[in-house]
Amino acid sequence: MDEQWTRLGRAFAEGRAAQGLTQEDVVARYDISLSVVQSIERGGPFKRINASMRLYAVGLGWAPGSIEAVLQGGKPTYLAPPAASTGPTLRLRGLPYRITQALADGQALDTRLIPIGPDGEAVVILKGREGAGAEGLGATLRRWEAQEGHLDRLGEVADEPSDNG
Repeated sequence: MDEQWTRLGRAFAEGRAAQGLTQEDVVARYDISLSVVQSIERGGPFKRINASMRLYAVGLGWAPGSIEAVLQGGKPTYLAPPAASTGPTLRLRGLPYRITQALADGQALDTRLIPIGPDGEAVVILKGREGAGAEGLGATLRRWEAQEGHLDRLGEVADEPSDNG
């Protein structure tokens, strides 16, 4: 049984390395602790597949059932990569190019939907810059949390009568 988990751990490590990722990259991208990533890649010991393994597999682009296939002696199946495009892979109708580019680059850290009156809402996406390390992303999140209260008041301000109209 331990051999199966070791094989799975090796498949995770090889998949990560093939994509040019470090264990720290996996931690930052998928919100899995470094000790968990190391344990998965070492092969446990585990008794069953856990949520962190599933998240890691999705992050590597493995198709559903790949973990089970590796445990049974096979190889992971990768999902087909998206078709190549000249612009960002995320295209949202009506958004300017610079916004779709910003959404496609970096890592989403947090989001907020803020009601603005009865018929609207503001969408706020906190992004980490491409290449930012775990320490920088953590500092960004702490600054965001300190400023988040200002956003809560947006809806209140929007509901107040304006002198302009």
